[in-house]
Amino acid sequence: MKITLSKPITYKNEALTELDLDLDALTGQDLIDIENSFSAMGKTVQLFSQGYFAAIAAKAAHLPQEVIKSLPVKDFMKITNNVIFFLNDTVSEISQLTNSDA
Repeated sequence: MKITLSKPITYKNEALTELDLDLDALTGQDLIDIENSFSAMGKTVQLFSQGYFAAIAAKAAHLPQEVIKSLPVKDFMKITNNVIFFLNDTVSEISQLTNSDA
């Protein structure tokens, strides 16, 4: 999913006007790796925190977390909300499949 930024950012001397969040390509191991990186920094993983959603977005966009965290709040919220919606849709789909098997 491509997210158009409200204003370009520079990363590695390249102006980025959009970020491509490939959330469908993420694996369970990716989420575990994110949790482990939080633990290694002495941080408690809060599954419903902006920091966690930013880390997932960074992984999906193949960018350092600092790039996501440095975005203007409008873009940051657009990106993290897309992660939230994606995760909620995934949980909803699993719930529907589980309930239809009953």
